[in-house]
Amino acid sequence: MIRLLLTISSRVAAIALGLGLTSPAAAHAQTPSAQRPATQRPATQSPTMQAPRTPAAAGIDAARAQLAAGAADRALELANTALIANPLNVDATLLKIDALMALKRRGDAVTAYEQWRGASEKDDDGLLRALAKGVLWEIGSDDRDLAAPYALEALARAGDRNAREALVRQSKDAQDSGRAQQATLMLARLGEASALNALVTMASSESPNTASSALRELADANVSSAGPAVLKGLQSRNTFVQLSAARAAGRLKIASAKPTLVKLMAEGTFIVRLESAAALRALGDPQGDAVLKRSLTQPYPDATLMAARALAATADQSWTGSVKPLLANPDGLFRFQAAELLLSQDRAAAVDVLIKGTSDPNPMIRDEAARILAADPGTSTTTLTPLLRDQSSWARLHAARRLADGATRKPALSKKVAAGGPSSAFTRDRHWA
Repeated sequence: MIRLLLTISSRVAAIALGLGLTSPAAAHAQTPSAQRPATQRPATQSPTMQAPRTPAAAGIDAARAQLAAGAADRALELANTALIANPLNVDATLLKIDALMALKRRGDAVTAYEQWRGASEKDDDGLLRALAKGVLWEIGSDDRDLAAPYALEALARAGDRNAREALVRQSKDAQDSGRAQQATLMLARLGEASALNALVTMASSESPNTASSALRELADANVSSAGPAVLKGLQSRNTFVQLSAARAAGRLKIASAKPTLVKLMAEGTFIVRLESAAALRALGDPQGDAVLKRSLTQPYPDATLMAARALAATADQSWTGSVKPLLANPDGLFRFQAAELLLSQDRAAAVDVLIKGTSDPNPMIRDEAARILAADPGTSTTTLTPLLRDQSSWARLHAARRLADGATRKPALSKKVAAGGPSSAFTRDRHWA
């Protein structure tokens, strides 16, 4: 019941926000990546000491011009010709990837990279980023896709100014307030001061969906000025606003929230009591520990996972024995959330569960497996790149975001684990990508 309530509410919130993309951004998505600064390969010669262009390099330049003129088929032919001569030609592989993405042949673009990696027996961050950014633009260009704004945020975080500008335009869209609010959330994730200030105002909204979404983003962004809005949210009669406010109180260390949290822990709904107990623990108050410990032994996987996250955040490992059996739970989402927690305790077993999830016929199962794998620093590129073929845009988003940010660098720990709060049930919500 907890999971159902959270899932239904979050879906309604996501739809209510009315996601989308303006046509200029969509037009940009069709621009060959050679024209996008973020995907160009750096020159190795200084402007005044450039070496003469080889015939092969000149051929790639000519093919780039073909691609820029819209002749993607011809550019692909030239790239293939160059690769026959030299399968390790990085520039030809980059051209092939860009041409295939322009032709909407994403799966073949992924194969092109995998073929290069197989021949070279190594990864190339430049090629991976170009491929990942192409996938993100594909998602971000579809105004019908709920994942679109998250793709733009990932692109902007990776340094794409066009994506950031698209979000700024959307945030000012007077004709579509839902789109404007969603763009504001994404800009706040990027640290835009005006967006963060707007979030503080949104967090006090009378709309439960708006207030709940804003409170969660403010907590993740560590906005200390959100205190008054958090205290107001704790007084709300809406369960989801209370949940988000309690989580924010713990994340933002709002000590003045303790009396209300203690009250909610005694009088709130079951899930609100758990969230309040976790917030109190995050604030260094042990009053909620008994609630968390009891939840570990209850026959409700949601409650077990929520309590385990709160305890794990403070280096308390007493949850391990209660979570391990969930790796065999028939509900795939419970299995993956257990695996996420156990990556540091029983990595082999956890990874095995997650890898199997990436081929599940249920897209929500694949999405969650992809999210956790992409957030895990130990996940290899050979695991992530096949996810770019997934039919679910959310699974592709998670993998592409990690690859676009530099697959050889360790990503930030997943917010769902790093937060430490018992909000594991929220991870099954696609809105919180």
